[in-house]
Amino acid sequence: MLFRSTKQSFKEIHDFIKNYANTPDAFKAIEASLVYSDLAKTPKAKKYAKEHGIMKSDHDDFMETVYSAPVEVRAKVIPSFEKLNKNVQQHVLDLHLAVPLHWGHALHLEGGKAMFSRLIARRNPPTTHHVKQAFLIQVCDVAASQAHVNLQGSIAFNE
Repeated sequence: MLFRSTKQSFKEIHDFIKNYANTPDAFKAIEASLVYSDLAKTPKAKKYAKEHGIMKSDHDDFMETVYSAPVEVRAKVIPSFEKLNKNVQQHVLDLHLAVPLHWGHALHLEGGKAMFSRLIARRNPPTTHHVKQAFLIQVCDVAASQAHVNLQGSIAFNE
């Protein structure tokens, strides 16, 4: 049985957003990361990526490869990325590199302990701030996808 989220729960999510998307650049980086997270689902992005040797079926692996690609390749696959100011671009890349974890896989327990290997292999652990921003992107992504399933409210956001 699902219980609808309380007003208090939404307030807590709102406060979480205010704390971790707390500057215009941070907000824009989170917004851009959220939009780009589904880029691998678009035929045009896949076509441009394939022209540069990027062929990944999993959308998280796709974005990981695109973010790690040379600037010229990234500009072809994500033309709007180059239109972001340099601080926002760097924030997106830093966020991606700081938290090398595919949240959806972890939350759905897909891939076993290997899914944490890149996170564990880091010499320096990611900052709490980066982890919370990455989690915020995941929360927004799940909320948006679930709204497509049930127009009466997100089934992912329940008590």
